[in-house]
Order: sequence, then structure tokens, then C-alpha cells
Amino acid sequence: MLEHIKEFVQNIGSVGIFLGAFLDSSFLSLPEIIDLLLIYLCLKGSFVKVIGIILLAISGSLLGNITVFMLVKNGVYLIFKKSLEHKWVERFKSLLIKYDIAFLLISAVLPPPFPFKLTVILAGIVRFSFLRFFIAVAFGRGIRFTLEGILAWKYGNLALNLLNKYYPWITISIIILILIWLVVKKLKFSKCLNSVLTPRG
Repeated sequence: MLEHIKEFVQNIGSVGIFLGAFLDSSFLSLPEIIDLLLIYLCLKGSFVKVIGIILLAISGSLLGNITVFMLVKNGVYLIFKKSLEHKWVERFKSLLIKYDIAFLLISAVLPPPFPFKLTVILAGIVRFSFLRFFIAVAFGRGIRFTLEGILAWKYGNLALNLLNKYYPWITISIIILILIWLVVKKLKFSKCLNSVLTPRG
């Protein structure tokens, strides 16, 4: 399988990562394929080229997710009916409502087989704000694809082994950092709000 992917990448070039990321995030399901495409494309070349490839992957994924989000938000559910039959629909919906942008952001970082498209669909159903959706998906996908691309550029084929072996732990570490950042941000906001609302003698 990996050899077929490598041959496919050589034929389509770096622009193919944009198309693949868009399709995977919208109307097709290509679990792990985009991650492998990204890694192979980043194995060789200059740092500038690698950054360009990473940005193409992020842009394609972001555009695909926005497409799904806007379709569902405007009442188009039928083409995503299969995803809505997932056993975690109600659980994910409650988590999205309860934790808002934090759940969406963490979902965007997690690798396959986590059903991120389901989270995107549910964000449209609960009428998530476009700006918050954009920020969460761009940041989450940015973390994931940047990590994979830089590791591939830095460590070559060893990156595949590193990601296969340590990706869950890397992901957990990133999630913990995100949660710490969100908590600190919330505490700072609360402190600022209290200072504004507290009467001064």
C-alpha cells in the first residue's frame, strides 16, 4: 500500500495534497492517506518547500471542512446521512455543546480513526459560529499537519516509525497543552472581568 501511495504522490505532485485534503475532509473518506501523502512529500526538499506543502494540506482540509459545515448549517443533511448513523452522534453532540471550541479544536488535532467529520457535521447542526469554527479547525489541522511535515523533513523515513509509535502520546501532550492554554485564557478573562465589575471605593 505504501509503495502505491509513494508512486501516486510522484505522479500528482504537491498540488495533489491540496485536492486530497479537500476531498478527504468533504465528500470522500481517505483515513491516514492524506497523512502519508504529506509525509512522503515532505521527505525531500527545502524547508520553504515543506512549509508550502504543509500550507496546501491545511488549506485543502480547511476548505473541505468549511464546505461540509456550511452545507449542514444551511440544512443539507442527506449526503452526510451515513455519518449521522454513527453510534457516537449524541455523545459528540453533547460534548460539542458543553465544551464548545475546545472539543472542536481537540477533535481537529486527533488522527484517524477518530471521526472528525462527524464533529464538523454536528457543528453545523448546532449552528456553531463560523469564526470559532474556522479558528478551531485551522489551528487544529495546522498543529497536526505541521507536526507530521516537519518530522518527515527532519527525520526522513524514520518519521513514519516515530509517528506510528508515538503519535498517541504526542497527541495527548498537545491536547494537554491546549487545555492548559484554554484554562489560563479563561482564568485571565475571568480576572479581568472581575476587576472591571468589582466596585472601587
